[in-house]
Parts: sequence; C-alpha cells; structure tokens
Amino acid sequence: MENQDIPVIVVVGHPNKGKSSIVSTLTNDSSIRISPTPKETTVSEAYTATVNGKELYKIIDTPGFENARRVFKWMKDNETQATERPQTIRRFIREYQGKDLFFEETQILSALMTGSSILYVVDSSIPYTDNYKFEMELLQWTGNRRVAIINPITSSRYSKDWEMVLGQYFNETLYFNPYKADFEACLDVFRKLKDMDKTRAYFIDEAIKGLKQNRVQQISESADVMAGTLIDLISLKVSERISTDSDRKTVDARLMEKYIKKSSDIERQSHEAIKDIYYHDIKHTFEDFFQRDFLSDDSFREFGLNKWDLTKYGALSGGAAGALADLAIGGVSFGIFAGIGALAGGGMGYKAQDVVENVGFFYLKNKMKRQVGPIKRLNLPFVALARGRIFHQHMATLSHANREHAKFDMQIKKVDDLSSSTKNKLQKLCNKVIQYHDSQYKWDYKDPIAKIIEDIFKDDLNKFKLGSKTPEVETI
Repeated sequence: MENQDIPVIVVVGHPNKGKSSIVSTLTNDSSIRISPTPKETTVSEAYTATVNGKELYKIIDTPGFENARRVFKWMKDNETQATERPQTIRRFIREYQGKDLFFEETQILSALMTGSSILYVVDSSIPYTDNYKFEMELLQWTGNRRVAIINPITSSRYSKDWEMVLGQYFNETLYFNPYKADFEACLDVFRKLKDMDKTRAYFIDEAIKGLKQNRVQQISESADVMAGTLIDLISLKVSERISTDSDRKTVDARLMEKYIKKSSDIERQSHEAIKDIYYHDIKHTFEDFFQRDFLSDDSFREFGLNKWDLTKYGALSGGAAGALADLAIGGVSFGIFAGIGALAGGGMGYKAQDVVENVGFFYLKNKMKRQVGPIKRLNLPFVALARGRIFHQHMATLSHANREHAKFDMQIKKVDDLSSSTKNKLQKLCNKVIQYHDSQYKWDYKDPIAKIIEDIFKDDLNKFKLGSKTPEVETI
C-alpha cells in the first residue's frame, strides 16, 4: 500500500533542461532514461525512493512545458478571483485531460495538484526569455512550495540574470549540477525543502534520516565485501600434480596464469558487489581501471607498501607462510622453507611474481605437486585495499545521472596515507589469515578487518567532502 505521508516532489521545467538527470540523481536510480534529445519524457512518471523496504519520498518526472503562454492566458480568462486559482487549474485539467492540445501542461499540472513540493529546473547556459515567465506564473498559481534549480548544463553564463528573475517567483534558488552532485549535495536539496515547507518538515526530515542511515549501511556492507576479498586473496592457492618427467617451468607458468586470473576475478567481483551496493548500473565505465592489471608491476609500485614497510611487514608474513609450508607437507619437514620464507619476505622487490610465488614440492606416491599461493608477503592485500578504496570512493560519490564520464582519481589512496597504527593492525590480522589459510578459522578475522576498512572508507569520504573545491549545490 502506498504511503501517503512521504514527501512528494515534482520536477518541472522547459524541455531538455536536465529534469530526468536530477530525478535520477535524487532517487539514486540509474535506470531512469536520460537523453540529450528534447521531449524524451512524454508523460509524468513517479519514482519512489525505498530503503530496506521503507518508502522515503517520491519524485515525479514530468514532460517539459510546451504551451505555457496559451495555458496561462486560459487561466486568466477563466479566473474569477485569486483565492480560487487552484480550482481554476483543476477546471483546466478536467477540460483538457487526455487531449492532444495542452497534453504536456495537463500532465504537469495534474502532478502538481497533489500538494507536492516543486523543483523548477532552468539551464544557466541559456538566456532568460519571457516564455519562462508564464511557466513560473502557472507554478505560482498552484500555491505549492517552490524551489528553483539552476543547472549549468554547459556553462553559468546567464546565471546572474536567472538569479534575479527566479528570486521573484521562488522560495529558494539553488545551483545543482546533477552530473557532479554527490550524496551531500543531494541532502542539501532535501534540507532546503524541509526549511521551506514547515507542514511537511517532519516527513522530509525522516527521509533525510533514512538516506543517512542507508549511507552508513552502504559503507559497512562495502567494507564487509572488501574484508572478504582480502581473506580470499590472502588464502588463494592453485596447484597441480605432475609426473617426475614434467616440465616444471611450463607447469609453474600455467599455475601463475591461473593464479593471476583467479585473483583478478576476486577483485572484479568485489568491485561489482560494491557497485551494486550503491545502486549503480553502469557498464564499460571502468575499463581503464581494470586494464591496469591487479598483479602488474605498475599496481604494486603505485598502490603497494613502500620499501620500509615491505621490510617490516614482509618478513613477518614470509615467516608465517614458510612455517605453513612445513606443516602442509604432512610431517615431512623441509626446515629450509621457513628460513627461505623469512629471507624472501624481507626483500625489497615490487614484482607481482615475488609476492605470489610460493611454489612447494609435495611428493605424493612418486608424483610431485606444484603450487602457487598462499601469499608470503603482505603487499598484495595492501594493493587490493588501495584499489578498493579508489573504487569505493568513486561509487559512493558518483552521481547516478553520470553514466558516461566516470573517471577515477588515481592521485589518492596510497598505502602511505594510512597511519602506522592502522597498518600494524591490518598486518597482524592478515598474518592470522595466512596462518589459518586452510581452515575456517581464517573467517574469524573478517569482522575485525571489516571494521578497520569501514573506518578507512569513512575517512576517505570525509576527506573528499572537505577537499571538494567547487560545491555542486550552492544557495543563492
């Protein structure tokens, strides 16, 4: 059953001024059709924002005004007195509902006569003309609370002219770029609606609370995904039984290819999960990011531990992996594995092969077993975390109207920006996962790892908010 108490917001304006883009951004809905072609929206459509089964608010997308001047003339000709203007609008709707003449206007006005709040959208790259005056007069006649949105589609050239005109007709005027607006920018729109409409302030405030709670949940779920990804990567191994006359180099190369593919698949799946958590439905947008192979030297140089941390954390991890190699042999001890593991783990290399190569010899009934993984250095999970941070921040701040120009900020999320305390905690937990890589006990460390990552994600978003040079919402 539809909730009658939730706020209803109707987005109106001239054709092709970004109305559908604004609806998509404010509802976190990537399925809403957006097109540069005018008149793509031909009928009013309602989109309800729902979080965990609870309806928060409804936004109605409408066609663009086509005959506002003639419609307003009809209103003036049929007006009796100012107090009956809403009734005059209803008479107009009854007379022209379903007819070709004034079809768009009846769609718009029908949506407005539910007592909804109005978001009127204009483009600051287009100059004001008197045609817009009749649209604003009609909106004023409804008596509804009204906020004007200046959308700088290509420029802000005529923004000052628009500010002067809109101030005469609307309770509030905001700059809002739907293609760049992040979560906080969207909240600001709802805050303005709340301040403007005291009769619905409680319900709008409930919607704001719901959005905030959902954002906290999205960050937590993303951190949980990332923690599971790190555990999967840390404990990943591929192996193959071979005969005594097999070409070991060929086998090792084949295993390395399998390892690289599986680890890349694990990372990609985590990114897909985070994308879904933030309700994005964009395809072929992150090719540049994925083409930079997860286990490439470039990734390890850009996102991995520095040489000091490799020495500090790598040796500890190497010793743990070496000790496990001894135990995995099943009682036949090759004591040299532990020593080699610690020595190799304390090296300075950045190559992916140095990180993932953990090939052991296991003799099974006159046959040998070659194996790659689990890791014996902690560089790999730190690389995965750094890339995951970039991806998470991008998904958390990407507007749902922006489906073509998704670009990653590759200037951020180096491991070096983590505190020593955070790196130490992660190192200890990851070493525990290595220790129990063959056991279900490794999953006991998922929640502690997720809590650390959640704090990192929150800190990333706070820094993004503080570091934003140009706010995408500005009150006039």
